[in-house]
Amino acid sequence: MSDNEIGGEPGPAALESQRKDGSTVVSVSGALDLTIAERLDQAILAAEEDGGAIVVDLSEVDFLDSTGLSVLLQARTRQRRDGGQRLSIVGSKHESVTRLLELTVTDELFF
Repeated sequence: MSDNEIGGEPGPAALESQRKDGSTVVSVSGALDLTIAERLDQAILAAEEDGGAIVVDLSEVDFLDSTGLSVLLQARTRQRRDGGQRLSIVGSKHESVTRLLELTVTDELFF
């Protein structure tokens, strides 16, 4: 079964970052792929400089590819190496996104 059969075409990508109670929430919507991965990386890097927990909200992401996953894994590696901020992912609802995280066993790293 293809991603298109599961949920149709991925939506247009968008990213929003906001500071809440000493944490940074980075919300992504649409397709988390090459077209938005660099912006996500920049938003996470800026949040790391600000300090505090970093939450990446994937509740509106309907497609995740290896480029987007790589950005998340690199951010987690930096976080663990630097011994600082907590990085977590929330809201993964779309089947193709959760399936990729499960198949790559990265769901256990973030949830």
